[in-house]
Amino acid sequence: MTRELFEDLVSTFDIFPRFREFVLLFGSRSGETELGPPQMRFRKLSKASNSPFDVHRVGFECAYGLRYVELNNRKDTVEPWSIRQTVVYHKYTTQQHSSTWVFIAVSKTAELRMDKYLQNVDTVVSSNPFEIHLLLLDTALANWRPYVMYLTVKIIDLSNLVVVADVEGREGGITLEVNSCQQLKDLEDQIIDVLLILDSTYDTTVALTRNYEQFCSSTNNSSGDLGKSLDSIQLALQEKQKDIELLRWKMKALQKKVDGAISLLTSLLNLGTGKALKDLAGETRTENMTIRTLTEKGTHDAAAVKVLTIITLIYLPATVVSNFFSTQFVSNPQNNGSNSLMVASNAWLFGAIALPLTVITILIWWLWKVSTRLIKTLDLGLQDMVHDLHLSPDGVHQSRSSRSSDFAKDRNERNIRRESQNQTPAIVVSEEAGQTKSQVTGIASSPFENSKEPSDTQQTSSELQEAAESKKAGNKSLKQPLDGDNVLPPEVFYTLEVTYEKEILQGTEVVRSVPIDGGYNRMDEIAGHQVKSCHSCPSDSRELFLRYGSCRINLKEGREEFYDLKSNKDWKEVCSDLCSYWQSGKLERFHLDISREYFSLQTKADRGTSFAGVKRDEIADLMKPSLNGGEYISRTDLKRLTSMRTVRQIVHEDESLKLSLTEKERFIGVVHSSSRILLAACVYFTLKMKCLKVFIDRGLDDKSLPLEKTTEACHSTGCKASFRALIAQQGSFLAPVFTKVGEHMVLQPGVTLPMQYYQVHKHKQTAASIHDSRSGSASLSNEHHTDPTKSKAFCGSGAFSNVYRVRVDLDHHIFSKNKNYDFAIKEFVDRPERVSVDFHREVKVLEELRPHIAQKSIVTHHASWTQDGRYYMLLPYAECNLSEYMRRTAFGPMNKDNVLWLLWQFRGLVDAMESVHTVTASSAPNPTSHLALPSANAAAHKETQKSGWHHDIKLENILCFPKRTEESYSRVDLCLADFGSGRVQFLRSGSVQTRNATGTQTYEAPDGAANGGAISRPYDVWSLGCVFLETMTWASWGHDEVQRFREKRQALRFPGSEDKGDDDSFWQKDTRGHVYLRECVTETIKRLKKQFPAEGHPASVVANLLPKMLDVNPKTRIKAPELLERFNRICGTASAQFADTDDVDPPRCT
Repeated sequence: MTRELFEDLVSTFDIFPRFREFVLLFGSRSGETELGPPQMRFRKLSKASNSPFDVHRVGFECAYGLRYVELNNRKDTVEPWSIRQTVVYHKYTTQQHSSTWVFIAVSKTAELRMDKYLQNVDTVVSSNPFEIHLLLLDTALANWRPYVMYLTVKIIDLSNLVVVADVEGREGGITLEVNSCQQLKDLEDQIIDVLLILDSTYDTTVALTRNYEQFCSSTNNSSGDLGKSLDSIQLALQEKQKDIELLRWKMKALQKKVDGAISLLTSLLNLGTGKALKDLAGETRTENMTIRTLTEKGTHDAAAVKVLTIITLIYLPATVVSNFFSTQFVSNPQNNGSNSLMVASNAWLFGAIALPLTVITILIWWLWKVSTRLIKTLDLGLQDMVHDLHLSPDGVHQSRSSRSSDFAKDRNERNIRRESQNQTPAIVVSEEAGQTKSQVTGIASSPFENSKEPSDTQQTSSELQEAAESKKAGNKSLKQPLDGDNVLPPEVFYTLEVTYEKEILQGTEVVRSVPIDGGYNRMDEIAGHQVKSCHSCPSDSRELFLRYGSCRINLKEGREEFYDLKSNKDWKEVCSDLCSYWQSGKLERFHLDISREYFSLQTKADRGTSFAGVKRDEIADLMKPSLNGGEYISRTDLKRLTSMRTVRQIVHEDESLKLSLTEKERFIGVVHSSSRILLAACVYFTLKMKCLKVFIDRGLDDKSLPLEKTTEACHSTGCKASFRALIAQQGSFLAPVFTKVGEHMVLQPGVTLPMQYYQVHKHKQTAASIHDSRSGSASLSNEHHTDPTKSKAFCGSGAFSNVYRVRVDLDHHIFSKNKNYDFAIKEFVDRPERVSVDFHREVKVLEELRPHIAQKSIVTHHASWTQDGRYYMLLPYAECNLSEYMRRTAFGPMNKDNVLWLLWQFRGLVDAMESVHTVTASSAPNPTSHLALPSANAAAHKETQKSGWHHDIKLENILCFPKRTEESYSRVDLCLADFGSGRVQFLRSGSVQTRNATGTQTYEAPDGAANGGAISRPYDVWSLGCVFLETMTWASWGHDEVQRFREKRQALRFPGSEDKGDDDSFWQKDTRGHVYLRECVTETIKRLKKQFPAEGHPASVVANLLPKMLDVNPKTRIKAPELLERFNRICGTASAQFADTDDVDPPRCT
């Protein structure tokens, strides 16, 4: 058919233009370019009226393609089956019940079946038009089952061949060839093609079913054959869908079989290759042995030649003398027939000449041997002289005595160097202000140095010259000389942990060294070389990026400091702090632990794939799971994915964007500057660039995210589903970044959090609440049993919230540079009446306290947010609370370290409480230090002060953190937490009181019972006194005694009254209204005083303070400022008293 004839056909029968898309499937071509036909096109016919929406009564037209398989009956090919295709066009008008059909390349079987169908129906008008569609679909699916059976047989035959193959090469065995792998690859390609065809056919069947249902709903004629066949056709189409699904499942199973066979075949081929290499290695070993034998023989021959040479040298002088006597100086006259030798009178010349020549010859040989050894010795001596060269700050050489202390250390190094004379030593010279140092090192054992990578400790002459020129120019080094022995080392020693694509590479245990100046570039070069040397090295088509770079400085007493290390600027900051720590004596070693994580991205598309598709796969690979159920991509990964080069490649590749070259470049600039997240989302959800341009033209950019559900799509064909997916999952690209301490965010639904749950150890999961324990028990709500990861991260629960251990992506917060830093999420429970009040009250208290509690023993939140009607708070993660710590840990003997630790922790808790009680407003000039009592000036600023309270101080709300102080007696740091019951407000006049007692009954003060229900700041002093009494009981007699003490307190709080409830509080109230300490509490305080009878003993002084803290009268109870002053004096006196002793264990009373 010519083009003109085809156009006449389309025009005559008024066929819609989209029919041309299906015609393009036919024609001559060199290979298969489109396995699946375009999706089914269906259009409703409009009638010539003013109501274009009522089209079902007019008719429809549709076009679709079908691909099927049939026997080709060819004898010149090994493949008996061929894949065919046909195109169907159908127009149906409702009023005339007439149909127009166009078939392209319809099969012979389909023609026969349609002829038979038309012969059996009475009239075409009365028949259902969808019966022919069903007939064509049934014909197209008929041969797929035998074709699947044919493929199954081929796969089984090849698989059996692979299974019984012999890789040992035994006689009579079945050997494998590369051809077998090629055949399996061809089968795999065929299966993939069939899956694509079945998917396309399934989509066409679904579209026919959907359009048929619309056709039925719009047809009023339910009588006759048309009405009778409605249900049967619908059921038949649904059966065809199930048939296609069954075929797809079979093909999936075959695909897995082929994959397994290919994997096994590859392993066997690799095994055969290994065996061949093993045989080759054996032959090589034999050749090496032969060469070794020949070498040894040659060595023996050389030794024999050497002996002969020496003998020749010995006889050489005599030979010379013999030649000499053969001259005219010796005569042989004949007298009377006899021969006689006449020696001249100067015969002594023989010995005078021969002996000196022999001696001179031997001496020359000996001098040659000695001179060779002497040259080597002089070279090493010169290196030792350079190593021993030290200049004082004024440029004068130090004396021999000043270097004698380093002799033993240097001698060992020299011996090692002399043992490795065949290695080329490297001299590293580090110059600093007025001081020159040198270090001689041998060839390191690093795998990178063996591969000719530049060594950390090697510098070229040009680098040394550049350093000298920089020094002359007046550049200041980070290293400064010190007076005394604490001189900075010339180099930084470090270990390097390199991670690539979530895999920690080998070799990180090697200790290296680099000079401080320019060390970052050297270290970065080594890390990059290590990545490129690994087995999963990125190819030339991929670009390497640094995701995280950090380092750790290990201080004395187990303290650690973490830093970012991503640039030379970071390196200078790290080295500056490292030098400061070294000079102040806080470092054990001049050492860094460096960690770097890399990832790679593809810079160009593979053959047959689009660059946008490559980036879509990379985004999927870079997605990380989030604790709130979705996935997220980190901001660094997203930034690298949307570089200017990537944006340009994606835009220029997309043919849907009909712009000139200049307009495209302008569009690229706009996207890169303000819509990079939106671009990544469009790529991930398969939206074209023309859709992105529509969004940008509407004024949408990254700041507009997340997009509302009511946002209109771009109305392009096929983009609605992708746009709905973008709206539903856009939160994966919007993970929040916490850039400010104490920040509060309102997160939209669907926004994923850049954090994951982290498992808590079993003994910590069973502990009572760690971060929030007002209920006094740890219980896991039923909703968490469905999420095992969340259950394992559960720390505890309180009256208002649940707490979980989490880790936040290092790229999304500023709270720590340590990637293994743990956080705790406090999730407020769903209580609509109180949860909002509880959350905002605690956040308000922490915000009020934050400016005034630097370095104090108070736990504040890092950040908070609300999402989906829930409230969350991010806090530091504590190992345990004080109650759990006392249960698991014994206090130990009353020695210096333990006593001072307890005293200073008590002092820190008192300081925290005093800071809450006397919060000075920022407007108060020169606020009084918290270490002293308020001065007279404090009264003048009373109007600008704020007062607060905690009202829930107890063992469970005192958290234990790893030690962070420099004292050797610091085991853990105790910090006051959980301000959900607290409050901060302006102190106008007098004392602020409240009648809302929300604390725990055990530590509840009697203030409400003795003061008409009003409670205030003295309430906290009482609670802290109870905590101190239990803690000292633990320190003196152990945790079992604490349990017995609690059991003794378990009694009625109001004996003789109608209230029969009992608890373990520290006080009681009789029927006359008299409030008093329980008898067991008084007895315990007396026991503590007897336990420390020595006057002035710090523990005894603390025991004497307990009655002042547990005064039942809140008006006479000791105040927080006075209590802090007392503890300041106690700790200062104790530190001075025990400065020169380790044993402070007092005599004990039984």
